Amino acid sequence: MTALSRTYLAFAAADPALLELMHSVKYDPTASLELAAASQQLPALAARLIEDAQHRGEVREGPAGEIGLPVMAAIHGYVALTVSGGIPADAVERGLKDTIAFALRGCAP
Repeated sequence: MTALSRTYLAFAAADPALLELMHSVKYDPTASLELAAASQQLPALAARLIEDAQHRGEVREGPAGEIGLPVMAAIHGYVALTVSGGIPADAVERGLKDTIAFALRGCAP
């Protein structure tokens, strides 16, 4: 989850407009099938990570999508705040670590 979060933050910082497009097409009924499918790759990856962690006993049992939603919401929110300049550059790393730790504690068995 840490690697996914760091990659997501780097991607968002490099291309905020593409990040916005990805999230806007999820709910756009006129979006192409390819674009809609691409927008689902991150949630699918997060669900697989949660399922793997469940098999190791690191994450509580339950539907991976339901467990992953608040995790990804916290991480996405942090990324959005960072990209918009809401988090000072010298606080980004520590804040990301804290956000990941907070989100994962909510998944504990």
